[in-house]
Amino acid sequence: MIQGGDRLGALAELCGALCGWLYFKFAPTRGFVFGASERYFGLRNGYYRWKRRRAARKFEVYMRKQNRVVKFDEEGRYIAPDDERRDPRDRKWMN
Repeated sequence: MIQGGDRLGALAELCGALCGWLYFKFAPTRGFVFGASERYFGLRNGYYRWKRRRAARKFEVYMRKQNRVVKFDEEGRYIAPDDERRDPRDRKWMN
């Protein structure tokens, strides 16, 4: 291929083949848009979880000053006094 007269064309074909192989080797299985959206929504959800935990800690302090005890799990979800034995990862009871 290199011995022929069109070396630039041959080099372009080899580079195209290499780019195609790299695309199929490293591309996400669901597509690039899916990968970008998952990254964005993951960051957004992490921020909202942080805000929820922070608000829960503030509310616990406020309620302690009112001589009441409230409990939240590690993600900032309220745990009712009668539901303390409920698994916090069980999301069936949430809206």
